[in-house]
Amino acid sequence: MTRSGTHAVSGTAGRTPNDGRAAISPKPKVSVCVMTYNHAPFIRQALNGVLIQETGFPFEVCIGEDESSDGTREICLTYAERHPDTIRLFLRNRVDVIYVDGKPTGRFNIVETLKACRGTYIALLDGDDYWTSPHKLQRQVEFLDQNPQVAVCGHNIRAVDETGADHPEYQWSKPEKTFSTTSDVLQFDLLPACSCVFRASSIANLPSWFLEVRMADWPLQILASLHGEIAFLDEVMASYRIHPGGVWSSISAEERLNAELNCLSRALQSVGPRYSADVLRATRRRLAHHAFTEGRVWAARWHGFVANTALEPSRWPTVRGTIRVLREGSRSLKRLFQRHRRT
Repeated sequence: MTRSGTHAVSGTAGRTPNDGRAAISPKPKVSVCVMTYNHAPFIRQALNGVLIQETGFPFEVCIGEDESSDGTREICLTYAERHPDTIRLFLRNRVDVIYVDGKPTGRFNIVETLKACRGTYIALLDGDDYWTSPHKLQRQVEFLDQNPQVAVCGHNIRAVDETGADHPEYQWSKPEKTFSTTSDVLQFDLLPACSCVFRASSIANLPSWFLEVRMADWPLQILASLHGEIAFLDEVMASYRIHPGGVWSSISAEERLNAELNCLSRALQSVGPRYSADVLRATRRRLAHHAFTEGRVWAARWHGFVANTALEPSRWPTVRGTIRVLREGSRSLKRLFQRHRRT
């Protein structure tokens, strides 16, 4: 095994770390795509978790720094100068930020940074999360090499707060099976971004609607699932941080709902009509959760009923079958609440 500091991969040294040139062979097998904006308290831990990776292959670290105002950019510059053989730093400008629903997003940053990645595989990491196992990349790349039908591989995570302590409320419901499909990922954001390693080919041609949604990790998983299975390794190898400044946790429940419904409607353009029932089911499940949290129990039951019958229309004709599904929808609300992404 070798540590990242010894890898002769694409680097950006000196005072122009954002140009992305000076590619050094060998070509990396993995590109670690780090997205960061105003993560000064966390970005060092994120980058250190990448740099300690022990692998039998070269990898590069592509950092997209979105012109932070809290010192994140200066920290990234320091790391790029210290690790010119590993880190390629891309300095963005806020004039390029893409707005969705009147809110700034990181769409431009992630799209451009993904384009710069040269690896066969691409690992994602937000600047406020961090990896905890030095064997994470090796483990996932070996799995992908051995399972060519898999498009993206993720793993279990530990949810932490801004101090790094276990989060007192967040409960992440991990996937119930090792291999999942497009139908599964349309229902839930199966994998935290910090756990994902994609085949680069599965997310090489992003559709235009990707620029019109507020989140990135869920759409990327949906798109990748069209090229292969989504695999889950039940090993904790990263920490996902929930804090007041987080992009998702800082918006209201209604904004989250609208963002998810927008994503589903846009994704239908790529997944096609064969998954329309899955999209309907996913839409109703989110509406059921939202109604439940607002205390509108009967509305929640109705949406849960439609969600449970969307893929089983044969159960509609009989009264007994309808009542049974309605009860099942009511009982599932608590589970839906627990599985709701990133509350």
